Amino acid sequence: MTDLRTAPIQPATVADSAAVREPAPVAGSAGVGGPAIDALRCRAEVRVAGAGAAWTHRVRVGAATVTLDAPGGDGDPGPPVAAPTPELTTVLFVLAQLGPRPRLGPAPAPVDPATVVDLLSPDGTVRADAARTLADGGGPTWSDGWRRSWSDGTGRAVNWRVTWPSSDPAVGPTERGLLVVDTPAGLAVPVGQRSGRALLVPTDPTTIWLHLLALVPGDDELGLGPPHGRPPHRPGWSP
Repeated sequence: MTDLRTAPIQPATVADSAAVREPAPVAGSAGVGGPAIDALRCRAEVRVAGAGAAWTHRVRVGAATVTLDAPGGDGDPGPPVAAPTPELTTVLFVLAQLGPRPRLGPAPAPVDPATVVDLLSPDGTVRADAARTLADGGGPTWSDGWRRSWSDGTGRAVNWRVTWPSSDPAVGPTERGLLVVDTPAGLAVPVGQRSGRALLVPTDPTTIWLHLLALVPGDDELGLGPPHGRPPHRPGWSP
């Protein structure tokens, strides 16, 4: 797995984690009466949850700089880090610590949506129960490796959310999300069905990268420019 400490992001020149929630100065620029403010474009959140531990990275996306906390297990705050805004997709991918994965079975498999949602619960007991359900065959049975991932604690869920204000003041904030189930045996995206059930659809890191590209709002969605070519947003559902 990619280690955040070796990822291509540099320490931020900010005093504390409040920089994730407040505008940060843009290095090398100046405005009337002091440094220019790195205007907020959107906010992102990466929730990583396994049976044993869960943590959330909160990201502030400015016009020039992405600033974030790098918490450890169970949300312990780490030093703030930053990267240029064009590297946002890379940051979101690295924070999830995704790496090469084999491909799961070729066919989607049914799963109870509540089980997938419970994998993200703040309650460790609920997460452990959901993992136990998957380990006991209460969902896909692609391989022994898939089931073993939920019994040995290596299976987890990753939930990305990106939120930004609407260009229309009468409309509330817009949000897009992506939920992925990640195991050493492979990745899957839950897709809802009209019946109320869900399917776990096998996927791969490259496809997740493309979904993350589509997750990030374009200038047109932020009211900053005309529409331009972007990948369509077609991931599964996010709770």
